[in-house]
Amino acid sequence: MDRSADQASEINAYADGLLGAMPFGVSIVDEDMNIVYVNRELEGRIGRGALGNRCYLVLKDNHQQCVDCPLKEPVNPGKTSALEVEGALGRRTLKITHNAIEIGGKKLILEVLEDITERKQADELIRALSNSPAIGIYIVQKGKFQFVNPQFQKITGYDEDELLGTNSLALVFPEDRDMVRQNAVKMLKGERSSPYEYRSVNKTGEIRWIMEAVIPFRYAGGRAALGNFMDIAERKRAEEELREAHDTLEQKVRERTADLARSNADLQQFAYVASHDLQEPLRAIAGYVQLLARRYQGKLDADADDFIIHAADGAARMQALIDDLLAYSRVNTQGQSLKPTDSSAVLERVLASFRLVVEKNGAVVTHDQLPTVMADASQLSQLLQNLIGNAIKFHGKEPPRVHISAEQKGDEWVFAVRDNGIGIAPQYFERIFLLFQRLHGRARYPGTGIGLAICKKIVERHGGRIWVDSEAGKGATFYFTIPMRGDAKIEYRGDR
Repeated sequence: MDRSADQASEINAYADGLLGAMPFGVSIVDEDMNIVYVNRELEGRIGRGALGNRCYLVLKDNHQQCVDCPLKEPVNPGKTSALEVEGALGRRTLKITHNAIEIGGKKLILEVLEDITERKQADELIRALSNSPAIGIYIVQKGKFQFVNPQFQKITGYDEDELLGTNSLALVFPEDRDMVRQNAVKMLKGERSSPYEYRSVNKTGEIRWIMEAVIPFRYAGGRAALGNFMDIAERKRAEEELREAHDTLEQKVRERTADLARSNADLQQFAYVASHDLQEPLRAIAGYVQLLARRYQGKLDADADDFIIHAADGAARMQALIDDLLAYSRVNTQGQSLKPTDSSAVLERVLASFRLVVEKNGAVVTHDQLPTVMADASQLSQLLQNLIGNAIKFHGKEPPRVHISAEQKGDEWVFAVRDNGIGIAPQYFERIFLLFQRLHGRARYPGTGIGLAICKKIVERHGGRIWVDSEAGKGATFYFTIPMRGDAKIEYRGDR
């Protein structure tokens, strides 16, 4: 056995006794930069095949970083130097400390390889976060602050020297500490911790609302918590103002609802009075006027005949007005529940009731296939009756032509009643749906001016909308919608 082999054996025996179980990589390099020993930690990373090779080969394709390696200088026992190498051992960052030693008269270098990848990444992250202008950043390890950025200091009012090493819970409002502690425990166990809010006490004793999120973080070789820390006092103030405004609005809505309830009660009372107290004397008046007409019309002078005619007409118009007002008031109070309703069947019944009117005016009424919808059949009938009746009544020189159709758009049915009548100028589109609003004199177009107001109220009770599209002299199309609520399938009825 040669002398060099004896020396290698002697070095390995010496090194294993002291360095074999070290938790970090250790190697010994001779003056020619050859590796003569690696401990078990480093062997697990580079294998025993590294023995006898040049030490920089451990760094693989990054050995150019060894240009300034201290091993290129004469080895003087007792001398120590250090080098950081990036991208080594599978893209890790190593801190390599060189210590010149002498064993058996042979000058050697003891290399300690410390993996500082996580620490470097942490340092880079901390540098990036330090200048955050809006978010306070901190690192807590074992319950103590290890790092705070300037924004964190600004929010809390404490300087860095006053915070580092202190208990992180000291800044938390006492009643919120258990909640903050529980979130920290969840985070350290690896459970997901969502952003949460709590109250913090700053240096002046002011209580501020904070929103915080915390994630696990490796720092200085141990477990830590990396947290962001945002002052949300302004948001909380805005939320409180919004809540107060909402409460005020709710109070106004309650008051308005109470007013509407009283108004509806008054309307129902009016309906009762109109249906009983007004109708009875009106029927008596109409009856006596008719009796006068039968017995005395033509037997008195011409003025008396005119008086009788005007009284009969006034009684009839008053009866029609009361009937329409009752119909308007009862839309919400006496409506039936909404049920699947075949709108084609409803339309057929309406057209049957219009047979004489259609024949008298030479009208033609057609319709497309119509859907089954959730509706009050009686009110849907009243709605179609009013719209078709208007289409026939307000005709021009040509015989009335009316077409009814329906189309699904999104989550609602859009019905259309189109005519070729006298039309409506755009400035009256809103007005015609109000009570007692007439665009024409009674002599030419009789009516009470309530029909379209009833239509609007029926449509709104069904959760829909009603509007008109028209030009004066060019006919009109009235549209109304009925929301879809589990409607049945359309049954084709064909054009009529």
